Amino acid sequence: MNGSPFQWNDPHTWPTFFIVWAIVAIAGWLAVPIWRWLKRRRVARWSTTAGIVESASLNLIKKRWILQTDEGAFSAEIRYSYSVGGKSEEGKYNRKFGTEEEASGFVRDLQGKPIEISYNANKPAISAVTEPAITNLLALRGPDPSDESISTVWVSRISPVLLRLLKPLVVLSTVGFALSLYELLAGNFFGKSLEPDALFVLLHLGVFAVWLPTMLVVKARFGTLKHRDFWKTLMRGTPAWVKYLFYVVIGYETVTSFVFFVKAFGSQPAATGAAAPPMLWFFADVWIVFYAAGFAILYSAMLSAAQAPRCTNGHLALRGASFCTLCGQPVMRSMRAH
Repeated sequence: MNGSPFQWNDPHTWPTFFIVWAIVAIAGWLAVPIWRWLKRRRVARWSTTAGIVESASLNLIKKRWILQTDEGAFSAEIRYSYSVGGKSEEGKYNRKFGTEEEASGFVRDLQGKPIEISYNANKPAISAVTEPAITNLLALRGPDPSDESISTVWVSRISPVLLRLLKPLVVLSTVGFALSLYELLAGNFFGKSLEPDALFVLLHLGVFAVWLPTMLVVKARFGTLKHRDFWKTLMRGTPAWVKYLFYVVIGYETVTSFVFFVKAFGSQPAATGAAAPPMLWFFADVWIVFYAAGFAILYSAMLSAAQAPRCTNGHLALRGASFCTLCGQPVMRSMRAH
């Protein structure tokens, strides 16, 4: 690196330690997906045979760190048997879940079901189960009457006023996210910035306007703000594109937060009376996370409220109920809100 100040759009000015850090981070991020892709490619060329699910159970995974033991995800385990050339073989399939509820729902009623097994023709004892085979296996069982994975019961705990405000809050979080994203992209790549004074105050206030109702929605869903595997559970039932958007924002925020400190270290003082552009970019990093999280949570709640069963008077009703517990009117079969 020469004596030139750090510029995000000029790799020649990037410090060596930043380049090394970026390479290691990207390699670590891609290693697992690449390995899984290669494994799927290898298994796809194996022979297949019919097998039987001998047992299906779940186990709590304990993640051991240096200073503490963190009880984390749950592992659903399927043990199966199959026969190749008259010789019986056994194997197992594992999948991780963020909550016990999801893991229990996955292993429900699987014992004794047929399952397609892929095995290495040269070493029949080595086997695997593909995702299409798991999909077919799960399709063999009937619906779970107690399944609450997409339940909207918790929506009834949200106040009627907040329910009516969900759509405006989703719009507000979208606008805040868009402005924060513009500030980050325009500032980092084009050296431009929105008017700092007014934007700084408005985006700050917007975060509180979005986040406080968001916490009320979270409290209604969980009954507490402390919950193991908080984000995995909260994102359950949320459209895939919303999840991906949130994860991309988190990844981008992690990288740009590091870049901010490098920029701020070599930046010149800003004119008095205005927020320094690097500082505004830093706050935009913070804003965009809150706005993205608020959008994901509020949008999910809005969809759940729209899909919740209601009686003819518009009251939220429990899924599967025939009559409203508040007014006694029949529950409409349509899952659309009116």
